[in-house]
Amino acid sequence: FIFLLAGLIHPSKGQEEAIRAFANVHHTHPRTKLVLAGDGKSDHLRKLIADLELGPAVELAGFVKDMTPLFRSSHALLMCSRNEAMGRVTVEAMGSGLPVIGHTSGGTVELVKDGFNGLLYPGGPDALAERMLRLVHDPGLARELGTNAMRDAAERFNVERYASEVLNVYRSVLS
Repeated sequence: FIFLLAGLIHPSKGQEEAIRAFANVHHTHPRTKLVLAGDGKSDHLRKLIADLELGPAVELAGFVKDMTPLFRSSHALLMCSRNEAMGRVTVEAMGSGLPVIGHTSGGTVELVKDGFNGLLYPGGPDALAERMLRLVHDPGLARELGTNAMRDAAERFNVERYASEVLNVYRSVLS
């Protein structure tokens, strides 16, 4: 089972929390993997990975221009940011059929419907690890959430809908 977290490497994005949660998952399920995609200073993350003895189970992929191959090879996206506004990566992952495990804060709660297209978690690494383990233990649930995520993203985030909404704004302003 491969978890993916994508975004600028920065304390606000939650990479450290994801690594700590993943350690709980990986020590009982050694065939799991965590991929962190994003640019930024990662020395502190490399040290944490070494300290938690996660070695090759955590991949620091760096900046990735085309996320499509990572979305295709992953089973779930982690969104650990506490201040995410409109999570473009969240929507792209959903559109690729990935369930999202997201923190119950910011714009994530507007995108992820707990138990429908992903899972939400309050708190820190322990709560995140519990949601991660739910998907590892129940791949059928992960597939169901991913299918719902893809349908939901296609319905809510498409050009036709946006164009219609912008047109409605223009009409209301002009009338």
